[in-house]
Amino acid sequence: LTPSTVPTPLLLRTWNDPANQEFSEFIAQLRRLQDLPTDLRNSSQAKAFLIGAVFEGCPERRIQPARSIIQALESGVLSQDSLNQREAGEDTTVATDRFLSHRLKGLAPAALALRMRTGLDALPKSAELDLKPAENVRQLLAQLRNDQEHEGLARVVRDIMAALYLPRSLSEIDELALGGFSDISNRGTLDRLLPSELANDDVTLAVRVALNEALYFRREPPATHPPGRFAVLLDAGVRTWGLPRIFATAVALALMAKEDRQGEVTTWRATPEGVEKIDLLTRAGLIAHLGVLQTYAQPGGALAPFFTQFADDPGVETVLVTQRDTLDDPDFQLRLREVTSQAFYIASVDRDGSFEMFLHPHRHSLLCQAVISLESLFSKPNQPSAPLRDKPLDPNLPLIFSIRPFPFLLPIVGKMQKAIRYSKEGGIAVMRDRRLLRWESNTQGAELLVSDLPKGNTLWLGTTEDGRKIHVLKQRGNQPLALLTTWDSVTGSLRTQELPLPDSENTQVLAQGGLLYLIARQMITAFDMDSGAPLGKLLNPDPRLHSHGRFFSQPNGSWAFLTYNGEQLHFEPLTLDPRVAQADVLALFDREGFEGPWALTKKGEVFSNTGERQINLGRLIHHYEISPEGDRLLVPGIGDSPNNQLIDLRNNRCSFMSKSESRRAFNPQIIPPTTSLRVRFDAVLLTAARGLWLRDIKGVWWCLTESDGHTLRLIEIKPDAREVAAARKFERTIIPAEHPFTLKVVTWPDGRRVWLDSRGLLHLRSADASEPEISLVLSDGFMAAWSSDGRMAGSSFFIPPGSETISPLAMLEKIYAISPGP
Repeated sequence: LTPSTVPTPLLLRTWNDPANQEFSEFIAQLRRLQDLPTDLRNSSQAKAFLIGAVFEGCPERRIQPARSIIQALESGVLSQDSLNQREAGEDTTVATDRFLSHRLKGLAPAALALRMRTGLDALPKSAELDLKPAENVRQLLAQLRNDQEHEGLARVVRDIMAALYLPRSLSEIDELALGGFSDISNRGTLDRLLPSELANDDVTLAVRVALNEALYFRREPPATHPPGRFAVLLDAGVRTWGLPRIFATAVALALMAKEDRQGEVTTWRATPEGVEKIDLLTRAGLIAHLGVLQTYAQPGGALAPFFTQFADDPGVETVLVTQRDTLDDPDFQLRLREVTSQAFYIASVDRDGSFEMFLHPHRHSLLCQAVISLESLFSKPNQPSAPLRDKPLDPNLPLIFSIRPFPFLLPIVGKMQKAIRYSKEGGIAVMRDRRLLRWESNTQGAELLVSDLPKGNTLWLGTTEDGRKIHVLKQRGNQPLALLTTWDSVTGSLRTQELPLPDSENTQVLAQGGLLYLIARQMITAFDMDSGAPLGKLLNPDPRLHSHGRFFSQPNGSWAFLTYNGEQLHFEPLTLDPRVAQADVLALFDREGFEGPWALTKKGEVFSNTGERQINLGRLIHHYEISPEGDRLLVPGIGDSPNNQLIDLRNNRCSFMSKSESRRAFNPQIIPPTTSLRVRFDAVLLTAARGLWLRDIKGVWWCLTESDGHTLRLIEIKPDAREVAAARKFERTIIPAEHPFTLKVVTWPDGRRVWLDSRGLLHLRSADASEPEISLVLSDGFMAAWSSDGRMAGSSFFIPPGSETISPLAMLEKIYAISPGP
């Protein structure tokens, strides 16, 4: 039959046949498998996981016949007819196809990737526990402490909890003979002495009682009272707008967090003529409450509705939280006298941070009071709060020393203790003079991040994955103590922590997953890089067998990797791909951007993390070096050859090079931005007529001028003796030890000052306090200048992108204004 000869109803019936649709869905599912990412379908490990995911739900112990499934998929015998068969009979192809179709329906790339990583089809969800209100509040506060918007509120609640106190009735007298005996203690009353103690003579018994050696019966504790109810009413009127509203909410949270014995805690908000129930146990409910502003002057209209609902429960404890001035409002006092409820608590807050609590109507007998810190509420997240008043500046130091970030980009001058790559052309360096510098490229200067790192030799330098934090690990001399300094690029904060070194001479440093591992010959220790807290210690199984990074060979010939399971350090056994002979493995190492270890064998083979051989040198090797990122390997040449062989895994290339050339290729040099700076000056001349002149130690005079209309530079001049008669010599001055550089200064009687900075900077201060200070970079070539009014001029090498700039001529005019006199 052709489509033209088949009746239309039959065509529709064939198209809409459920089996036909099932076949189309099955084909679509197979195509989705073909479209899976390469890492989820090509490797043997991925195929094993895929087969396990498909056949996991089969009721048979063994899939029969598996060979027919493969043949059916390869031969293309799947058709509409085979899938449309209602009875399979002895032929199991249709049943197998239906089984495959059913299992493939729920198979998604994300679920398969999760199964490969965790062995689970879905991550477990947290159990919904029936917690007490106080525990719920504490969990909420723990969340708010990591919330950038509400971290201050969590700190205020914590401060109030420290000062909060509610009187409680005393428990039953312990001496009452309630219940039987449950235990033996070395303390108690004489009537509870064990009969065996009475067998001692009087002196022995007295000594045992005095030394707490006598034994007593301990009775069962009395039954506790059933949990009660606790209710809080919050004022949201005009007087609580602003700070009082936040303080009142903090008081309510602190009250709930302190009430461990209460079975039910409810919170209510006052309205003009009643109350409404609110939820402060969740972040969403808390935000919703803080967004409500009522316009009434005092919450008196809410008192009667609030207390009426608890009339039949005399055991409920109630607290009203309001603003202090509300308590003196005559209308509120009138409504307060109409309340017929039993005694209740009133907590008052004010916008100055004060908090008081009393039992109504005893207002003058305070139960507790506190003053809430405004700084703790308004400080930025994860950053120490800024003082409300600026610290006084040292008048003996230039103003630029207090500017953060430092205005200039500086060249790398001096010895670098440690440097790492920051970007394709950028880097981060720790200088011997205790500076921490970072640059984006070698065509522009480096940003000064820290000028006063701790003293000592730099053992390790690293950053977090997002680049937000930079960590520097230093050691002072041969002391078994390390200093971990962390600089935060977001907050600008600097923190230094002391860490014990397991070995003061030979210690390798490994950073992974926010943890810092110090690997010594005998001992391995781990620390949390954020808090510096020690996480555990572990004996090194055999220092001679340690491989690269986190991978260790074991004495029995197996391999394991170092890990922390949340409680202790341990070696996790490692199973290698069957294609990698374990006995031949010389080293295991990580590569950036790859999960799982790469392997270097004694036969000169390099296997990838998926078990595929990438390199085969075809010869035995015994010595090797692996780059920190794992992309390059360096092995000795063949026989007595003076050359080395460099293995470039990024390009799958092997090259024989001389030892010096291979060393440079193996560890490419990080090129820092450099330029020559000038600091060898001994005298200065500063006048309105001549501007700024400097004399070097050879007696040559240099004048600051603008060049080409867009740069500043020093040019050599030859003044006569009369012109330089007013010059003054630089004198050494004492500065705080926290500054790792030196200063020379010239001071005039009218108050003018010029400082010569050993970092190649010159700082100028006018006698007129209204004039801005000027700082200059003393470069051999083009220079740059900064004014304390925020403007910069000169070479872009020294000026950060986005800075406000002015012309060099305008900056020279500012320098001329510094010295109005001769």
